[in-house]
Amino acid sequence: MEGLAQASRSDFLRVEDLIKIRIGLETFQQARGRFPGSEGELFNSDGAAGTDWIPEIRTVVPATLPVDRRFGEDPREQYLYISNGQQYKVLAQTPENCPSIKEWMPELLDPVRGCGAIGFWTDGARDF
Repeated sequence: MEGLAQASRSDFLRVEDLIKIRIGLETFQQARGRFPGSEGELFNSDGAAGTDWIPEIRTVVPATLPVDRRFGEDPREQYLYISNGQQYKVLAQTPENCPSIKEWMPELLDPVRGCGAIGFWTDGARDF
């Protein structure tokens, strides 16, 4: 991650946020036997510093959820969470330096959105 931190500080910080969110999702799953938002819906951070943009997560994880640091209203510049309860995908949309991500952390590129998003997902959510 050090190479990405030097090449694109903003994307590096997004990856750090996504790691925190991923840990929260896995903690929730361990406690409840499923991931939050089990209706296959899309949830995004709406550019607001709200703590509950992923439904139910704060019932298990008391920490505030990170939001994209651009704090904009454009949904393409916000974090996105997709889940069917058994699988999930969490993304930072529209990264600022895709070439650096391709070089330093290509495994983060969303297989569906390519350079349009970076993130983490369970095996079954690869194509969400």
